[in-house]
Amino acid sequence: MKLSGRNSFNRVLTKYSGFILCLLIQTNSLLYSQHVGKDALRIHEKSFSEVVYINTDRDFYVAGEKVWFKINKINGLKYTPVNLSKVVYVDLLDPENNPVDQAKIEIDGFSGSGDLILPDTLRTGNYILRSYTNWMQNFSKDLFACKSISVINPFDKITNLIISNSSPNPDTIIFYPEGGNLLAGFATRLGFKITDRNRNPVKMKGILVNDENDTLCHVQTGNNGYGFVLVSPSDNNRLFLISSDKNLHWKFPLPDVQKEGVILSAIPKSESSPVIAKLNFSSDNVLKGKNIFLEIHSAGLSGFRKTIISEKDHELSISENDLPYGISHLQVIDEDNNILTYRWISKESANRINYKINLQKNEYAPRENIKVNISATDNSGLPVESDFSISVIKAITANRKRMSFDPLRQLPGMGPVIKDCNLTDVNDYLIFYKPDGQVSDHNGNPDGYSPDYLPELEGHLISGNIKDKISGEPLRNENIVLSFIDKAALCHFAKTDSNGNFWFVSKEQGRKEIVIQQLISSKDCYLDLNNPFATRHTDYDHGLFCLDTSKLDNINNTIISAQISNIYEPFYQNSVTSSADHPKQNFYGKPDKTILMSEYIELKSVEEIVAELIPGVTITKNNGKINFRFSKPYPAEPFKNSPLVLVDGVPVNDFEKVIAISSRDIEKIDVLNDRYYISGIFIDGILHFITNKGNLSAYDLDMSVFRMEYDLLKKKANFYSPDYSLDSLKNNHLPDFRNTLYWNPDLHTDKSGKVSVEFYSSDESEEYIIYVEGISRDGKTGGSSLPLIIRNR
Repeated sequence: MKLSGRNSFNRVLTKYSGFILCLLIQTNSLLYSQHVGKDALRIHEKSFSEVVYINTDRDFYVAGEKVWFKINKINGLKYTPVNLSKVVYVDLLDPENNPVDQAKIEIDGFSGSGDLILPDTLRTGNYILRSYTNWMQNFSKDLFACKSISVINPFDKITNLIISNSSPNPDTIIFYPEGGNLLAGFATRLGFKITDRNRNPVKMKGILVNDENDTLCHVQTGNNGYGFVLVSPSDNNRLFLISSDKNLHWKFPLPDVQKEGVILSAIPKSESSPVIAKLNFSSDNVLKGKNIFLEIHSAGLSGFRKTIISEKDHELSISENDLPYGISHLQVIDEDNNILTYRWISKESANRINYKINLQKNEYAPRENIKVNISATDNSGLPVESDFSISVIKAITANRKRMSFDPLRQLPGMGPVIKDCNLTDVNDYLIFYKPDGQVSDHNGNPDGYSPDYLPELEGHLISGNIKDKISGEPLRNENIVLSFIDKAALCHFAKTDSNGNFWFVSKEQGRKEIVIQQLISSKDCYLDLNNPFATRHTDYDHGLFCLDTSKLDNINNTIISAQISNIYEPFYQNSVTSSADHPKQNFYGKPDKTILMSEYIELKSVEEIVAELIPGVTITKNNGKINFRFSKPYPAEPFKNSPLVLVDGVPVNDFEKVIAISSRDIEKIDVLNDRYYISGIFIDGILHFITNKGNLSAYDLDMSVFRMEYDLLKKKANFYSPDYSLDSLKNNHLPDFRNTLYWNPDLHTDKSGKVSVEFYSSDESEEYIIYVEGISRDGKTGGSSLPLIIRNR
């Protein structure tokens, strides 16, 4: 399927509209047990979105190592695996939220995997691995999937490492009251973050007091400066946070306590009650009798609105059945769209997968075969077919709070909060999260909404805009072509829309030189290529990087192991035969004739080659210009138009430069002596000159043509695990100090819910952890871990 312009959006969705609409109808019945008011927004298939989850083999790395990751694509409405977008984008963000590496991962299915190599120049710190689809960029960036990792560079100066502030001197305190404000008479969760004047986190202990200096409770922050407390403010007192250290004298006022208003609060989980949140009004309710609205924004629903008529002492309970799975942002607004209260809420599925990991024994020797048996069952003990990943890593490289399909992985910057606050309910953590801009970029109005980002249903979309260089006007309804400089002709054809925009669909992999130009060059033009990655600045909190000083020996061993592996891994890799790439197919298929120059005596020029070797093709001159012409055998009439001429896969229009190519540079010529039709374009024959180098160096391409190196879909790499059943490997002297013993992102339990995997231990005596994380077709998720000991005997 070829996309031919921005207005093709509806045609793009046609293929999946029935599928999407079915999901929307099924989910709509779950939203509200109460009657939805007449002002409720209609759900539309353009509001459909995806959720992606990303997990990595480890949580701690050394600069220069490889990060292995798996991505699951999930229907934002039903929270079941979905195969909609075929490309997922991955950014590695540094502590200043600048991308240091990016990748386009092809996922033709429900899940996929990839890898990134951490540059050895990375400084020590916490980094965020962020992933999303092109379609997801139409919605809130807060719903991108994020995974926090820690990186240490052994060549960093120790003075560059920030350590927790043991002498608190706070400059700024940010308060996070549940619902956005403190309301008199209601118990409220209150989060806070303390930083110094350099925005570094401050670790402190303090007390909460009222304006009469009565102590209400004791509070403290963790290494990242975060703290959490439950308060019950009254309407006649101010609250203050002060230091409990007698040598430090500082006092910060809490937000003003509101006497009137409304507050949205989460309710602790209970098996006996499905209530997940409540909306409470103050006793002196100034909103009595007025219309207010509860809005829900999530990955699958945008701007779903329910009308609420408030009454005195009114309390509205929000059930789990009222919300879709995953993270939702709830907000209450008045008739003037003023936000009265808001809350992030997580609805987790109680339908879990229980993974069980079994080993044959407790300890293993170096280079010994390890067999792991894995079983998956549901809450009833029945077997579950699932798609899962497994990683076997050194215990020191794992985050002990690592959770499978953690809903907070969907909100960037939550890692520091999780490390600091030992909370049991995910909804308690969510009070710390502030939206990154609008929660819904199109404000829940699908009817008048034209998305900026199309879903990539078939492959990577290469898009941009082309304009006349002199007038600046867009080239409207112009036939243009994307080609790759290669010995194979991999051309894609499209027509610009009324604004000069274009889209090409590509499934090519790797880094290649691309050329985008008018099919028939007639105007001097310039071209702007769109950046497919998310470009809006974000301000995620990466948190404080702290070394556990009690485990410095283990950390040092991990660093040494990484350096040894980087040195010796190429020797192991060379012993493995890599699979060859599939031969590339020309867009025109099999030519009528291929002329291999090596089969003929050397001719002096392209003109002689055409005259002597290519029947039915002539070189003509008209007004001093050279042209090629195909003539078909009797009774067919000669073609009226010039053929499409390519050199190393790139269409060219200057035929004088073609015949100027040295005959010695030409390897072969493909000839298609027939009319060819593609993307609404008629082509009277094709001549493709392939040079020995295949890099277009033999042809002087016009400087006005857009040509650049472009990163396409990332080639998938396979994790290498040595097979020590071979004596040649087991007895060799190459050291094996892998920090990740085994990684496999593409495992599946069968109908019996079972599967087994095998790998070999390394040369190190160390404690390892086996992690399993997976999802079933009906949306069950789960994970498990098990320690593994390797010891020299």
